[in-house]
Amino acid sequence: AQEGRRNRVRYFWARGVYVTLVACTLTCRAWLPRSRRHLVRLLSATTTPGEDQSLERLHALLTAQPHLQTYVSALTMRGRRGDVLPRIHTLPLKTPRLLPMIRRLQIDDNSVYLPPGAAFDVNMRQFTNVTSLALLRVHFSSVNDLRRIVSALRGLQTFNLIWPTWSS
Repeated sequence: AQEGRRNRVRYFWARGVYVTLVACTLTCRAWLPRSRRHLVRLLSATTTPGEDQSLERLHALLTAQPHLQTYVSALTMRGRRGDVLPRIHTLPLKTPRLLPMIRRLQIDDNSVYLPPGAAFDVNMRQFTNVTSLALLRVHFSSVNDLRRIVSALRGLQTFNLIWPTWSS
């Protein structure tokens, strides 16, 4: 019976059926841990205009629920086209410590400004397990900011860059 539950939940995860996984968490107590683990594998923090608290909320969740930290393998920072993530440079301050197993990092639909200096680069190197980076529809202050993000990830194996722009 245990193996049957495990296989069903794994099947739903492989198919990307999140609604079904949420239902699995409510079906029975035995399904809750495995379903929850699959649901938090891919975390997404979305910013809205005038609000940049997504990272703080994510950090608060992971601090309050430390058992979730090792389950997360991918993090997406998503905005709305044209939004500015003024605090994206704070991403490497706490996130690598709270998400030690993260392998994929993605930034979508945002404008990114990185402050000058080595602090961002040094902190970004803490993402030691990140092997995949995706930057989709991101505007950079300069092409140098793009270079800084990519070169800081020492274990990077896969890099997707779709529709980048930067100021001249």
